[in-house]
Amino acid sequence: MNKETAVWTLQLVKYFMFSQNYLQVGIVNDMTQLISKNQYWLVNKENKAYPIVHISDGDDQLRKNNQEIFSETIRQIRELINIDFGQVLDISLNAQATNYTIDKVDYIALHPDCELDEKITAVFPQLNTVIYNTANPEEELKKLDRELSQMFIKKQKSIRKRVVKEKLKENMCISFLVPAIICLLMYLLVNISAYYFSTNPINTAIVCGAYYKAFITIFHQYFRLFTGGFIHLGLLHLICNMIALFDISKEVEKNYSSNKALIILCLSVIIGNLFVYIADKNTVTVGISGGIYGLFGALAVAYYNRGYFKIPSFRDRFIRNLYVNIIINFLPNVSYLAHLGGLVCGLILGILFSKETNKAFRINVAICTVILCVGLVYMAYRNTGFVDYYYGTDTAVCEIYSKLGNERLARKMLETALRYYTNGG
Repeated sequence: MNKETAVWTLQLVKYFMFSQNYLQVGIVNDMTQLISKNQYWLVNKENKAYPIVHISDGDDQLRKNNQEIFSETIRQIRELINIDFGQVLDISLNAQATNYTIDKVDYIALHPDCELDEKITAVFPQLNTVIYNTANPEEELKKLDRELSQMFIKKQKSIRKRVVKEKLKENMCISFLVPAIICLLMYLLVNISAYYFSTNPINTAIVCGAYYKAFITIFHQYFRLFTGGFIHLGLLHLICNMIALFDISKEVEKNYSSNKALIILCLSVIIGNLFVYIADKNTVTVGISGGIYGLFGALAVAYYNRGYFKIPSFRDRFIRNLYVNIIINFLPNVSYLAHLGGLVCGLILGILFSKETNKAFRINVAICTVILCVGLVYMAYRNTGFVDYYYGTDTAVCEIYSKLGNERLARKMLETALRYYTNGG
């Protein structure tokens, strides 16, 4: 290829890649090594007429001699980018080449100011003006090479950004995004309020809806069984839970759906806190980990139904994760009852939501679930009492209510709590 033809080639490549959004592909095998190296394969799946473009300096004789190799290369490219539509445009910059069509390939000859078929110009209106002669081909080659390098780097950055955005969009599933936003906002509200009112974050967490058995029992604030799951006191606690939720929510949505994943998460939070309530301790519980354990349980059901546990490597990895989660429950200030309740709920909902589970088995599980729920409600009703009173905490919480303009409510709550503690429940 002479320098003039080389300039035309780069002018064409620049046009297709940066005006028509084509990408360069390379097919390397024993057959393609026989073809001239001075060629470019470009693809654009968005162009329905010509998704594949080939640029070379071969004449008609070379085209015919390499027909078998050319057809095989086209087959490989179509398979690579997964397309079966459109023609292939083969552009030759050889003065001896002619125009003709064979087997879904339009062969054309191109040189400065040449006339092109209307079929080609309808798709690429400026194609006949893209290439032109220059006074100094060598300098033009260097210039085009620099421009192509710079434009290629920019295009690669743009592609990487697009891929990152697409992956981020794919990973940001609803069952992660919605709870994560709520948890973050509640974390900020709790800690900013604690700073503003100069009080312990536990007190503002209770005001914002943290699980607190005393308030559930005395004031019948059952909403705390749910809202407590979306409140976090420490940043590390929040980050760890969000990482775990990010990893597992996407898998649960793949096996169920985003709506079902959200249902599993929310109900697992409630059942987890209900398990805590049934215990005698008067505690403040926060965090969405009960819901995460619920997602874990539902995912275990899905994996079991698909036979993944029969694969030794998968089974071993799953068991290792299970061991880690069991050990976590023995750490200080970790509510193993909330985790246990969430896990049980997730396992049950995983069975009920799974289409792969036997219908009769699902019916039996549904009946058992109703019995279990009745039993849990009865146990919760019977275990409303507690022996550890925190009147100082109640006073601090009521002071915050008073500062928020609910002085009458604060006074009434404090009197009711005091009367409850005095009478021993």
